[in-house]
Amino acid sequence: MDDTSLNLILLGHLDLTWPTGILILVAAVLGGMVWIIVLHRQVREHRRMVDQLRESRDLLHLFVDYTPAAVAMFDRQMRYIAYSQRWIEDYNLSDEDLVGRTHYEVFPETPPRWKEIHQRCLAGEVDSCECDPFERVDGHTDYVRWMIHPWYNDPPGHVGGIIMFTEVITNRVETERTQKLMTQELDHRVKNNLSAVLSLAEQTAATTSDIGEFRQAFMGRIRAMAQAHEALAHAHWKDADLRTLASLTLAPYLQTDGSRLHLEGEKLTLPAKATMPICLALHELATNAGKHGALSQPNGIVVLRWSEAEDGGLKIEWCEEGCVGILRPERTGMGTRLLKGLIEYELQGRVEFDFRPSGLCCIISLS
Repeated sequence: MDDTSLNLILLGHLDLTWPTGILILVAAVLGGMVWIIVLHRQVREHRRMVDQLRESRDLLHLFVDYTPAAVAMFDRQMRYIAYSQRWIEDYNLSDEDLVGRTHYEVFPETPPRWKEIHQRCLAGEVDSCECDPFERVDGHTDYVRWMIHPWYNDPPGHVGGIIMFTEVITNRVETERTQKLMTQELDHRVKNNLSAVLSLAEQTAATTSDIGEFRQAFMGRIRAMAQAHEALAHAHWKDADLRTLASLTLAPYLQTDGSRLHLEGEKLTLPAKATMPICLALHELATNAGKHGALSQPNGIVVLRWSEAEDGGLKIEWCEEGCVGILRPERTGMGTRLLKGLIEYELQGRVEFDFRPSGLCCIISLS
C-alpha cells in the first residue's frame, strides 16, 4: 500500500514503539478479550508540505529583509510582520525588532490622513503618492514617495493586511527646489545684467570723446561685472566672500604692485544682490585711483578696509594716501555718478566722498 493509505493493525499487547504519525486508538471487546485497534496514517506528505511552507516563509523574510527598498508588511491591526533593512535605515529606526509592534507605536507622528489611507487599503484599495511631506516627531520634514497594496489570504479575497513600499526623497526634493531657485535667480540676473550693460554703454559713450577711450572704460566695467559673476558662481549663487570679491576685482592692481594696495578686514560675506554693485563700485574707485589718484603717483597707496557697523550693517572704506596735488573735482564724473547710483539706489545704502589733499577717502555704508 502507498504512504497515504490507512493500515489497520490489530495488536494483542501495548508493548510497542510507534512510528511517527497520527495515531488513533480504538478499544474494543471481542471474545472476552480487550483489543486495541491502532489506526496509523503516514504523514510524510504532511511533513513535506510543512517544510515547503517553512522554506517559503524563510525565503520571503530573506527577500524582504535584503530588498534595496523600504518595504514593510503589516497585518490587519497594522502590526509589523516583516520589513526590510532599508526601512530601518531610511527612517533612522533602532535595531530593535519591530515584528508584533504597531506602525503607530513606531511612528506616533503618523497624521490622521495616512491612517485613513491605511484603512481604505485594508478594505482592498491600492493607493500611491509621488511626493508626500511627512512631519517627523523631531520637527523636521521628510518627503516620501509611497505605494500601498493589500495582501490576501484564505478565504480567497480576504485582506490579510497591507504592504507598504516607500522611498524617502527629501534630498531630491531639496535639490530640485534649489535648482529651481537658482534658475529663477539666474533668469533675474541675466535680465538685470543686460539692462546694466546697456546702461553702462550709454553712460560711457556720453562721457568719452573717442572710440578708444570708450572701449577702455566700457571693457573695464564689463570685466568687473564678469568678476562679480565669478565670485557668485564660486559661492553657488549665495552670499559671496568680500575678500574674494575684492581680490578678483582689484587683481590687475594687486598683481602689478601689491604693496600699494592693502586689503584689511575680517571674514565677511555680501548678500548675492549686493555683489554686483560693490564689485562695480570697487572697479570705479580703482580706475579713478589709477588715472587721477593714489595709484597714479609713485608714493601713493590705497587701503581698502571693511568691518561690521555698529547697527549690524557693513562699512567699506576706500582711503588713498601719499598723494600730492590732489584737488576736489570741479564736476561730478561718470564714475562718481555710477557709484552713487549703485549704492544709493540699488542697495539703499550711503556713499560719502572726502577729497583730502593726501587722497580720496570714500566710505560706503550698507544696512
